[in-house]
Amino acid sequence: MKAILRFTLMTFLLSLSMFTCTAYAHKLSPTEESQKTLESINKERSSAGMCPLCGEEHLGCCACARANEVCTHFSHTRPDGTPYYTVDPDCVYGEILGAGADSTDEIMNEWMNSEAHREEILNPNYNDAGVTVLDKNGKRYWVVEFGY
Repeated sequence: MKAILRFTLMTFLLSLSMFTCTAYAHKLSPTEESQKTLESINKERSSAGMCPLCGEEHLGCCACARANEVCTHFSHTRPDGTPYYTVDPDCVYGEILGAGADSTDEIMNEWMNSEAHREEILNPNYNDAGVTVLDKNGKRYWVVEFGY
């Protein structure tokens, strides 16, 4: 029984390693970078006199699904041709993407200097967000999914 449990655990850990990207070229891990990104978004919202966004687990899962898509097809249109929000039309109402930046500070600078991205970050209707940072093929990708 112990051998079966050990084999199952090793198989599970091995399968995770296939989907977990290392942050070899970056100071922060993707998980740490995701948290810092949400904190930075909330700092911008606070500076604008707005309420912070709550990190929401399901939106985080949607952001993760989208991150795996945008690393092969960088677009707000999904690889199957449907709009980004179809990842879950009941909770995803806005999206921002980023690629190639080396840090949260760099991607936030890019987003805040883009009118469309800035408007998404400062949208007063949003209450929740899910953030995923993914390292794939030597490039870092950011996905933020917003919800009400």
